[in-house]
Amino acid sequence: MVIEKYFHLGYNYKTITDVLQVHHGISMSVRTLKRRLQSYNLVKRKINVDEDLVRNIIRSEMQGPGQLAGYRKMWHILRLKHHVMHQGSLLLKFFMN
Repeated sequence: MVIEKYFHLGYNYKTITDVLQVHHGISMSVRTLKRRLQSYNLVKRKINVDEDLVRNIIRSEMQGPGQLAGYRKMWHILRLKHHVMHQGSLLLKFFMN
């Protein structure tokens, strides 16, 4: 779904509504967008991620072409590819070990 794509790319709510209007012809208020995202269980501030999940994703990414990825690259991989919202300190903890 288009809304989910822009959400996972990290766009703010106003930008998402503007992009939907300009590129997709979908007119929607920010409040409606927030309700839709909530119905899809997508929220920006809820960070409740299982450490084992993050650890396993990092390990699997480090086995492939991402083995030379640094902290920032891995942060983007987790967010964009795996749709895992996490605290940066959690990722940093894995990179320090």
